[in-house]
Amino acid sequence: MDTFVLYQDICFLHTPQSPLKRGGRSELNLAIFKYKVCTPNKTYCYNYQSPPPFSKIILSVKKTQTMKFIFALLLCFTWKLTLAACPDEQVYPDNTYPELTIETTMGNIVVELDRNRAPITVNHFLRLVKDKAYDDNLIHRVVADYVVQSGAFKADLSDVKSCGTIYNESGNGLSNDRATIAMARYDDPHSASSSFYINVKDNHNLNPNKKSWGYTVFGYVVSGMDVVNQIAQVKTGFNTELDAQNVPVEPIKIISVRMN
Repeated sequence: MDTFVLYQDICFLHTPQSPLKRGGRSELNLAIFKYKVCTPNKTYCYNYQSPPPFSKIILSVKKTQTMKFIFALLLCFTWKLTLAACPDEQVYPDNTYPELTIETTMGNIVVELDRNRAPITVNHFLRLVKDKAYDDNLIHRVVADYVVQSGAFKADLSDVKSCGTIYNESGNGLSNDRATIAMARYDDPHSASSSFYINVKDNHNLNPNKKSWGYTVFGYVVSGMDVVNQIAQVKTGFNTELDAQNVPVEPIKIISVRMN
């Protein structure tokens, strides 16, 4: 099938699956094996079986499909122009180390965020919390001895609404150690929006190095790591609705995230 691929800096959407592995380095990309490429309103969707390079647009369309591609591209740019930017104001500005309770269907997890080390990320996360964006979220990805991930989909599988993406703060000195909370993202280092994960073990391969950006750690689990460990052991499999691996067979939800 002839396909076109619109990259994430334009309108690149793909499904949350196992970490993408490159050269032995496992990254928290949200796709592998099959890329679902769509215009934002999903007028056109195609699958791309192998991970393509992320540096430029790859186009493989017949001449008869050129107008379809141009039309989809225009839709993409229109969507980008209408994407609301995040407000500039600080959320809970007097709280340097905000503590939040993540209430899940398997128990509560309490996290403390580090505004000194990750001010942009923490403010963005708090804004989503304040807007109740994380209420009724699906824990959509569980990999034993690796990560528990949420913040991308509502329980009804609709997307979590976010006000854009944020700058990568992975060079803040915080490591992807066990019991830390960090932002998931696409291959673009500055593409984190709402999805986050908790490290089930030390995942130092997700830290920045001389050649690449890492994944921004912005807080710690202060209680409830036993709940995280229980979630990490649930049975997972391929979910046809999400077109994704590592999805809990029995749905696990975040009921709410609230400031303590």
